[in-house]
Amino acid sequence: MALFFVLHPGGGDPPTAQAVVGSPYALEHTLGVAAMALLLLGLPALIARGAARYGPIAWTGFALAFVGTYLLGGVMFFDAYIIPAIAANAPSLMDANGPINTPPAVLAFAVAGVLWGVGYLVLGIVALRAAILPRWASGLMIVGSIVINLPPQPVGFAPLLAIAVGAVLFGAALSGWGYAIWSGASVLPRVAPTTARPAPA
Repeated sequence: MALFFVLHPGGGDPPTAQAVVGSPYALEHTLGVAAMALLLLGLPALIARGAARYGPIAWTGFALAFVGTYLLGGVMFFDAYIIPAIAANAPSLMDANGPINTPPAVLAFAVAGVLWGVGYLVLGIVALRAAILPRWASGLMIVGSIVINLPPQPVGFAPLLAIAVGAVLFGAALSGWGYAIWSGASVLPRVAPTTARPAPA
């Protein structure tokens, strides 16, 4: 996930047709497609880790994150394999005021990102409060899920460098969560087992 944003072609997002044609755009976006697929596989393990302790709000976050990841995977797939063909054969469609970068098309892209970001933000807050997963990772998830979803230049105000930093934080948080789930680690204090004593005669 982090590599996808770090290696994203310069010139802003959405990129110009020249930036797409002059870079390994499809290869770079394939990283994003793979990341979304892996997230879909990992989310059930995350919620199963402490569903009883997380509470109902966690299921809301899970649903938003799962649907958002699914939709964003579709956006990534379109970006990876359709956008390069458009850039090479009909670059005017990718102009700042072109049909791809204006409503209603751009709204479909934005909805996927918003659902994805809000879902992981909720999961980060719930995980931080429940203290089942490492707190540092949950804190990074909260910050990363906000920064990574800031409106990018030239459409928005956030430079791609800032979003790349958010992606690194997001990736570090996922790594921390993933390792904790895989290793069975917990931040909750372990209670030593007690030996039952026989009742006095």
